[in-house]
Amino acid sequence: MECERFISEKLLLAHGELDRAPDLQTHLAQCVGCRADVEEMREVARRYREASSEAMPAALRERILAIPPLPRRPPMWQRAWPAVAAAVLLAVLAFLLFGPSERRAPDLTANLPLEWAPSATAPAPMAEEPAPISLPAFGIDDRLRALKERIDIPKENEW
Repeated sequence: MECERFISEKLLLAHGELDRAPDLQTHLAQCVGCRADVEEMREVARRYREASSEAMPAALRERILAIPPLPRRPPMWQRAWPAVAAAVLLAVLAFLLFGPSERRAPDLTANLPLEWAPSATAPAPMAEEPAPISLPAFGIDDRLRALKERIDIPKENEW
């Protein structure tokens, strides 16, 4: 339990980051396991420094430096402009072909004989009101009169 308290301090001591730690020194003097851990960590740190300090062979260095860098991809907005331009072009073309136009509908009466063609003047207004439609054959007039009397519809003069 006491050993867990010194884990980070042992690591710092093994890497040479910690100069003096009296509590750790006292613990290391008494604990064989922690002393072995610190020695193992020092060995790993020493081997790492040796491995990273070795010079790269000159031939390998030349080969790596001879590799051309990858070309940078242009930003998305620069790659997408052809697709956007094509979509705009299609939209304009569709609007021109199928959109609203000021063209008039063809005159279908142009080839009709004159007596069939509609007159250019407006129809004359009606002089009188049209007569009410009567359907006595089916008895509808009688039914309508009976219905008006039942629901008490005011007569035309009473409005």
